[in-house]
Amino acid sequence: MTHPPRPPNRPLEPTAAVCAATYYADLVPAYAFVFRLPSTDTRFTLYTDDPDRYLLGATYTLTLAEPGERPLSLDPEDWELLAHCLELIAERWAETTEQTNAAAATQAATDHAKPRDAPAQTEQADTISVEPTRTGYRHMSRMFRDELDRVQRLRRRVGPLLHPADGGDTTGEEGEPS
Repeated sequence: MTHPPRPPNRPLEPTAAVCAATYYADLVPAYAFVFRLPSTDTRFTLYTDDPDRYLLGATYTLTLAEPGERPLSLDPEDWELLAHCLELIAERWAETTEQTNAAAATQAATDHAKPRDAPAQTEQADTISVEPTRTGYRHMSRMFRDELDRVQRLRRRVGPLLHPADGGDTTGEEGEPS
């Protein structure tokens, strides 16, 4: 009896894969590279038409992605930049949420003082300034909190990739062992 596939309880994490052997596959006109996963001693083969695509003995990072996701391969400096940008975005969404919450609180006091049919105040001849209602501010705040939550989820996913638990990168430039 087969069961439908279920996503794992935790995000898939990258794992090390060592290029262990290479050979020319006669039946398939391609070069085969055999990789070994040190964590499980499992082996798999990749085929390519480039005989120098992978280096024997070099350690590569194997990343699997869910069907609806795309893996992202960046060098450490780009990961740091991405983390920094996500941090700035999260700070901005948090500030915006606080501002709309404060505006909603102040709007509650001014809602009762304003007549409902008051004309909009014009700042310039060709613009109209209309302030949202208390409900409008609450709705905006909820939308901003949702975006903040989304950015925080991304930050949690990027965090472990910045500082891998295995002690860092094991390859140098172009996949060469360091």
